[in-house]
Amino acid sequence: PARTHVGRSSSEGPTNSKSSCEGLTSSTASRETVPSTVGTSRPARTHVGARSEEPTNSKSSSEGQTSSHPATFEALRRKRALLRKKLRHERQQQQPLDVSHWTTHQGTGSTRPTERKYPENFRGQMYPTGAAANHPAAPALREWAVKGCPVNTGAQWTKDQIVAALERGPHMSALEPEAMQAFRDEVVEKVKLGQARIITWDDIKDNPPKELKLSPISQIPHKSRKFRTILDLSFTLKNGDQTIAPAVNSTTEPTAPEEALGQMGSALPRLIVAMARCPDDATIYFTKFDIQDGFWRMINELGKEYNFAFVMPTRDD
Repeated sequence: PARTHVGRSSSEGPTNSKSSCEGLTSSTASRETVPSTVGTSRPARTHVGARSEEPTNSKSSSEGQTSSHPATFEALRRKRALLRKKLRHERQQQQPLDVSHWTTHQGTGSTRPTERKYPENFRGQMYPTGAAANHPAAPALREWAVKGCPVNTGAQWTKDQIVAALERGPHMSALEPEAMQAFRDEVVEKVKLGQARIITWDDIKDNPPKELKLSPISQIPHKSRKFRTILDLSFTLKNGDQTIAPAVNSTTEPTAPEEALGQMGSALPRLIVAMARCPDDATIYFTKFDIQDGFWRMINELGKEYNFAFVMPTRDD
């Protein structure tokens, strides 16, 4: 493509092998402050988009930097998974056998929502207020809403690695005309909401942000809309058997609090037990709360958003 867009997204942490991008909007800013999608065989004009406030344009070395990361994402993931399982079993053993999982609601509650008050330096779109302010995760969420989520994706990429990922571009599924248009519409919406930014490769190629890393995006058919955008942080850029750039996930150090995933894997068994203990003639209500674009409501530490940049699919016109 003669025109190439670089886009990037911010996430709650680059720990998912495939990170879902529910829309590529980003904060409105000058093109110099937005890393996004990059990819083109002849990048005459390239746009980069990203989710961030004011990214730093620190000069990245074109000399090779090999990562000597002490622990890979996969190794840390396995270690934390074993720890969670151990803690979960310990808590289950301590739980009384006669515990009740049910509450009878009479519809007479008096608690009402309170006015939301945000600090002046609040930059994200998720800040616990009201009853949510009493949740155990509230202090961490408030800190991240101001300072951004901590990010450590290992060694910085060299300029050669960045250019190779740029030329590789997005997944072939994102290059279909219908998928490309859906993605562009999504990006426009995300920019309006302040959840993403777009900049051109030409604006940063001489002095790339030091945290810049590019992962391919793909467009997956979706039941409730035409496509779901996926940012593949598990993608390893290779030339034959030679690794050119490692997957972002493979060099990432998990930084989320252990409590955030402490209940993962045990919710369904508890639901089954609760239903089994419910009286046969009882009516059971299930409620689901879906936060629209929840992934995009979190921000990264300033400048760290470039770790999750992507190349926007473009066409000659």
